Parts: sequence; structure tokens; C-alpha cells
Amino acid sequence: YPFKDAYTFAKASQLHCNPLYKMLYFSKKFFGCMAMELSQLKYFVRVAELESISAAAESLHISQPALSKSISKLESELNIALFDRVGKYIVLNEPGRYFLSCVKRSLYGIDEARTMLEKYAQQGRNLISLGLFASSSMVLDCIDQYTEQFPQIVFDINCNIGDLIANGFNAFDMVVFPDSPEYATYKGIPL
Repeated sequence: YPFKDAYTFAKASQLHCNPLYKMLYFSKKFFGCMAMELSQLKYFVRVAELESISAAAESLHISQPALSKSISKLESELNIALFDRVGKYIVLNEPGRYFLSCVKRSLYGIDEARTMLEKYAQQGRNLISLGLFASSSMVLDCIDQYTEQFPQIVFDINCNIGDLIANGFNAFDMVVFPDSPEYATYKGIPL
């Protein structure tokens, strides 16, 4: 990833409404420099999934001491324990479960952004960001016909209504929504 740490990514991506951004921002503000790396976050997710440092280390192809050190450093940077140690197993505690959900969303967002950037780099500036409040066969047929006619164009289609509302329409080149009373506050051109 092109970002040196999770805080830099969250800030660059303007994920100000993202819980992980808030956690990283306040950790950096109140606890000094944050040196958290994306690899630490991936390691954290794997350990949380397997509930075992040794099993996670094996699946990540790193040594168990290196993984333990990475998790300890992460907990130290956040100034909170994310796991409860139970014998040879570790189990996420409440802050750990919260952090896991934030990290998974953020890593998904990073992967999604990376995929779109790769498409963008391959296609040049021929990317159309499309938000769909309601998908219909007519809209999908139009997109199919358009891409047949102009194969150099790539559509980034987002059907997540929450994203559409949270990001606002300015985040998209075009937004398609139904012509119904509940969408009357939106202005547009009827299809």
C-alpha cells in the first residue's frame, strides 16, 4: 500500500466519519506519534480470526515472536489491550471486537480503493463513478450498451444507499434514483 501507516491512509482518504480514523486520530493526538502499519492491522485481523498467535503466524508465514511483538506494539500504540489471554489462546475483548470491525471496514475500503486505482491506471481517465439508488434492467442494459460501444470506459458502480447518502452526490459522476415521492427532494433529469 502506498501509505506509511493507517493514520496517513485514513487522513488521506478523508474517512473522517470512519470509527477507525477517529480512533487513530485521537490516539495520535493524545499519545504522540503513531507508527501503526497496515501490516499490523492485517496481522491483528488474522490473529483475531484464528484466536491463536502460533496458528496466525504460520498462516501469515512470519515467526511467532515477530507476530507477538507486532500485536503488543499495536496494543501499546492504542494504549489498550485488544485481547484477553486464556492459556495458549487469545480471545478478543470488547475493545478488540470494536477495533476489529473498524479495521475490517477500513481494510475493505483500502482494497476497494486499490482495485479502482488499478482500473483507473489501466484505463487512463475513462472512469465513470455511478451511484444507484435503484437498479433496474433498463439502467443495466444502458450500461451494457454503452460499454459495448465504448469499451475504454470503466464504470465504478455503487449500489450501497448508505454510501450514497454519506458521501453525497458530489462523490459520483452520475446518480440514478427512482422517480417516486420519497426521492422528490433530489433534483435530476428523468430517464
